[in-house]
This record gives sequence, C-alpha cells and structure tokens, in this order.
Amino acid sequence: MSNQNLEETRDRYGRTLIQLARQDPRVAALDCDLGRSTRSYGITLGADGATHQSINDLTLMRCLPNMSVLVPADRPFKMGKAVVLRQGSRVALVATGPVTAHALEAADRLAAEGIRPAVYNFHTIKPFDIPCAREIACRYETVFTIEEHNVIGGLGSALAETFCELYEPGTKPLLHRIGIRDAYGESGSAEELVRKHRLDAEAIARTVLEILEANRQYWR
Repeated sequence: MSNQNLEETRDRYGRTLIQLARQDPRVAALDCDLGRSTRSYGITLGADGATHQSINDLTLMRCLPNMSVLVPADRPFKMGKAVVLRQGSRVALVATGPVTAHALEAADRLAAEGIRPAVYNFHTIKPFDIPCAREIACRYETVFTIEEHNVIGGLGSALAETFCELYEPGTKPLLHRIGIRDAYGESGSAEELVRKHRLDAEAIARTVLEILEANRQYWR
C-alpha cells in the first residue's frame, strides 16, 4: 500500500472513530500523535494539582506496543542504557526522573551511617536495560527503586518483572519500591508533596534504614 493510501485510510478510520465516539458515550477518541508528545512528570509540578501530575503515565505507556518511555534526570543519557552514578556495596538505589538527585543525597546520608549504596539512574523505562538489571540482581542484596510515580506499573514494577525472570541462582535480592503508594495526585508545593510521599533525601535514607533493620536476618 502506498503512503498516500495509508494516509487516506488512516484519515477515514479517524473520522469514523470520531463519529462513533459522538454517538456512543462508551467510546473515547484520542486525536494526537503520541510519538511526538511530551509530558510533565510526577508530583514536582506541585500546585498544578492532580490534573497535571503524571503519576500513572508510565503504567499506561509501557503496555503500548513499540512505545519508548523515558523519564530523564538532569544529566546526559543514552536511550535504553542505565547509568551507574555511584558504585556501592550490598545495597543499590535505583532511581528515575528528578528524584535521582534525592537518591544521590540519600546515599550521602547513608554513608554517614556506615552504608555505602550504589546509585543507578534508569532514565529509560522502555526499552528496559535488562543487562544492567541483571547486574544489579547479581551484585546487591537489597535494592530500592525511587520514583515520583505510582509504585504500580512504573520503574519498581519493571525491575521486579525483570528480577522474576532471571534464572541464575542467587539473583533474587530483596526489592522495596519507594514512590506514590496507590494514591491520586493533589495540589501542594513540590517540596510538600515530595515530603508527604517520602521522596526527599532524608525520608529515602530513613526508609532504607527501616527496611534493612526489619530484614536484619538477611543483612549480616
């Protein structure tokens, strides 16, 4: 089929779908090119509130065929390749998006407590960096994912899915997801919302210490 025929077919299909949506309230027609769309991410939009906070978008976008999903932090990256920001021992902090900076600060706080966590930035949620995830599973005993997104379906879920499909013996670390615990967005300053959801550096460090203490039989 020629490009012209493809465009005509797509246009007719689109008009038909829109007409159907007008007739049936159960049908929704989305008129946009997702391949060229950009979105704000997470709760750091603050006062714009729930209508502008994209805390479920990774869950929705990951399941679409041929869809690439990126959540960049303020640093260079190559799509599909996670970045090791800091080497560590036994514990790994795996972050995405703006809260990656909080993960680095939390690592500094934990170092003062005698814990030296590695810090990874997974800026690409899909395609996921499977080799890097496998390296994390083999190298660290406890892994924390950090994201300003619903813990259901985001970075934490992607990493958990990868861990579950690893067949190498000894590659099942304890995984704890730090993020928005199945809640809607709400208005507030970015700082207030980050603190509420325990995504600031102090709260991240405190959560790591709490989880390690609760599972101290594995932490020797």
